[in-house]
Amino acid sequence: PVTVELNDATSMTPDRLLSSAQEGVIEARISRHGTPEKRSGDLEAVAVPVRQAADAQKVVLRITSIRP
Repeated sequence: PVTVELNDATSMTPDRLLSSAQEGVIEARISRHGTPEKRSGDLEAVAVPVRQAADAQKVVLRITSIRP
């Protein structure tokens, strides 16, 4: 198992902070090819929609499928 905390410090770009989003989708993927693009053969978890909340939210993802 891996625990990841998502917050403004982990945003991909400083001009798009996670705290500015009202909702989003959390997903996990392990790339078979080592690239960020989704490709056949990647291992994936089912995406989970989330909404902005005052308290921290716990989301559990389980990688159970292989991208066709």
